[in-house]
Amino acid sequence: VIKPLKEILIKHSGNFPLMIEVNGLSNGRDLFILKQYRVEPSVKFITAVQNILGEDTVILLSK
Repeated sequence: VIKPLKEILIKHSGNFPLMIEVNGLSNGRDLFILKQYRVEPSVKFITAVQNILGEDTVILLSK
Protein backbone atom coordinates (compact mmCIF):
# COMPACT_ATOMS: atom_id res chain seq x y z
CA VAL A 1 0.00 0.00 0.00
CA ILE A 2 2.78 2.45 0.90
CA LYS A 3 4.62 2.12 -2.43
CA PRO A 4 1.55 2.84 -4.62
CA LEU A 5 0.67 5.77 -2.35
CA LYS A 6 4.14 7.25 -2.72
CA GLU A 7 3.93 6.89 -6.50
CA ILE A 8 0.63 8.79 -6.51
CA LEU A 9 2.04 11.49 -4.23
CA ILE A 10 5.05 11.99 -6.48
CA LYS A 11 2.85 12.09 -9.59
CA HIS A 12 0.52 14.70 -8.08
CA SER A 13 3.13 16.80 -6.29
CA GLY A 14 2.37 20.51 -6.34
CA ASN A 15 2.38 23.50 -4.02
CA PHE A 16 0.09 22.34 -1.23
CA PRO A 17 1.24 20.41 1.83
CA LEU A 18 -1.15 17.56 2.51
CA MET A 19 -1.81 15.23 5.40
CA ILE A 20 -3.56 11.92 4.79
CA GLU A 21 -5.34 10.38 7.74
CA VAL A 22 -6.31 6.74 7.39
CA ASN A 23 -9.25 5.62 9.49
CA GLY A 24 -8.61 2.48 11.50
CA LEU A 25 -4.89 3.03 11.95
CA SER A 26 -3.96 4.36 15.36
CA ASN A 27 -0.78 5.86 13.89
CA GLY A 28 -2.40 6.84 10.60
CA ARG A 29 -1.92 10.53 11.23
CA ASP A 30 1.80 10.08 11.91
CA LEU A 31 2.27 7.54 9.14
CA PHE A 32 0.91 9.71 6.37
CA ILE A 33 2.07 13.21 7.23
CA LEU A 34 3.86 13.70 3.94
CA LYS A 35 4.64 17.38 3.84
CA GLN A 36 7.65 16.83 1.59
CA TYR A 37 5.35 15.90 -1.28
CA ARG A 38 3.28 19.09 -1.09
CA VAL A 39 0.38 17.52 -2.97
CA GLU A 40 -2.52 19.51 -4.34
CA PRO A 41 -5.66 17.68 -3.12
CA SER A 42 -7.35 17.48 -6.51
CA VAL A 43 -10.24 15.19 -7.39
CA LYS A 44 -7.87 13.03 -9.48
CA PHE A 45 -5.52 12.64 -6.51
CA ILE A 46 -8.31 11.82 -4.06
CA THR A 47 -9.76 9.24 -6.47
CA ALA A 48 -6.35 7.64 -6.98
CA VAL A 49 -5.81 7.32 -3.22
CA GLN A 50 -9.31 5.96 -2.66
CA ASN A 51 -8.75 3.35 -5.37
CA ILE A 52 -5.93 1.95 -3.23
CA LEU A 53 -7.32 2.39 0.29
CA GLY A 54 -11.08 2.34 -0.30
CA GLU A 55 -13.59 5.16 -0.54
CA ASP A 56 -14.38 5.44 3.16
CA THR A 57 -10.91 5.00 4.59
CA VAL A 58 -9.24 8.27 3.66
CA ILE A 59 -9.66 11.77 5.01
CA LEU A 60 -7.60 14.44 3.24
CA LEU A 61 -6.72 17.44 5.35
CA SER A 62 -5.14 20.45 3.70
CA LYS A 63 -2.77 22.23 6.09
